[in-house]
Amino acid sequence: MNHPALVAVGDCSECGRPVCVQCGVIVEGKVHCTSCRPEVGASLQARREEGTQRWYAVYSIVLWVVGVLFFIANMMLPESAPDEAFGIVFLGVIVCIPAGLVAGVLALRAKTQKHKGKAITGVVLNSITLAIYVLVLIVGLAVTLE
Repeated sequence: MNHPALVAVGDCSECGRPVCVQCGVIVEGKVHCTSCRPEVGASLQARREEGTQRWYAVYSIVLWVVGVLFFIANMMLPESAPDEAFGIVFLGVIVCIPAGLVAGVLALRAKTQKHKGKAITGVVLNSITLAIYVLVLIVGLAVTLE
C-alpha cells in the first residue's frame, strides 16, 4: 500500500494488494490500485496537481487582499496609535504579501497550466504591493531621519 498510515478500503482485484481511498480506483465495478492501472494513476495525479495549483493560486490572491487591508489599516492609523498597533499591522503586511508571493510562485511551478492566469495575477499583485510597501517604508525612514 502506498499510504500505510491510511486505512485500506479494499484490495486490488488484479494484484490483491490493499488499496487506500487515495489510491484506489473503481473501474467497471472493480477496485484497482494505481500500479495495476497506471493510466488511472496518472489521471489521479494530474487532478491532484491541478487542485494543488488552484489552491496555491487562490491563496496567493487571498493573501494579497489581506496584505492590502493591513497596508490600508497601517496608513489609516493615527499618529497617537500605540506602537503595538503599528507592529501588528506591519507584521500582517510583512507576512501576508511575501507568503502570497511564495504561494503564487508555487502555483506557477506546477506541471499543469490550467490555473496559470490566477497564479500570475497573484504573483504580480503581491510583487507590486511589496515594492510599494518597501518604497513607503524607505520614504518614511528618509523623512524621519531628516
